[in-house]
Amino acid sequence: MTTITLYYDYLCPFAYRAVQLFTEIEQTRPKITVDWRFLSLEQINYDLRNRDDGESWHIWAQNLDYAPLRGRSRQRSLAAFLASYAASVQGPEVFARFRLAVFSAHHDDERDMSDPGTLLDIGRRAGLDLNAFQAHWRSAEARNRLRLDHEQGRSIQAFGVPTIVINDSEATYLRLTSNPSDAAERQSLFDYLVHTIVQRPYLQELKRASAQ
Repeated sequence: MTTITLYYDYLCPFAYRAVQLFTEIEQTRPKITVDWRFLSLEQINYDLRNRDDGESWHIWAQNLDYAPLRGRSRQRSLAAFLASYAASVQGPEVFARFRLAVFSAHHDDERDMSDPGTLLDIGRRAGLDLNAFQAHWRSAEARNRLRLDHEQGRSIQAFGVPTIVINDSEATYLRLTSNPSDAAERQSLFDYLVHTIVQRPYLQELKRASAQ
């Protein structure tokens, strides 16, 4: 049995591609389990900008209509994080549908994932029990889960998304420009990633010149 922990944020297109790949892997390989965890880019960016100021801001303590932070992105991900926790309570299959649908709505359709109406519509289309969904969405447990996931990710030095941990391997940042169109190639890519991350810990970084 292989356990993969994957940290993601809906704001990131690279996380979208990794979530697509690892969702497929989890659904096609019974011996693979994925532990889906949240890592807030807004929180990381705030902490980096204000680390010498002594100021405190935590995304999990904000109202859903909080003002977006200054920076490259004016998007907000809190509502989507909380809604994802609410979807996860209803089981892995419906959670997978909801998770992928939120990414698609944001990156493919340019919908506002901070809008509760958008998330409620996605939940309806994903087949969620909407009463239970809304109750868990507004729960203290949802915010606490976001906090715990984020703090755990930072404790293992995750600096961005997607970050993956395979069993007890070192946390590894993954960046894909696209997923292979061929299903067999996607499976092969996954096997290559597992082998490289687990069996070659001395391989610290590869970066193409075009990524500068």
